[in-house]
Amino acid sequence: TVLDTRPRIFYGLGHVPGALSLPRDDFEVAYAAVKERLESNLAQPIVIYCGGPPCESSLLVRNALSSMGFKNLSIFE
Repeated sequence: TVLDTRPRIFYGLGHVPGALSLPRDDFEVAYAAVKERLESNLAQPIVIYCGGPPCESSLLVRNALSSMGFKNLSIFE
């Protein structure tokens, strides 16, 4: 699974094919939209990206997901 942590407007302008939108600035609402898919397997590999290094959004989303029990998280820089 690939997660795009940029604001929704940038996701709408273009994103990695198949990526899900999980913007840091609207995390709670966006997470609700992808919750079922993500929670179906907490050990699935998840790649998180944003606009480029350094990217605080990716780090914050990774930390949030980690605290929620996700195990296989990486950041694409």
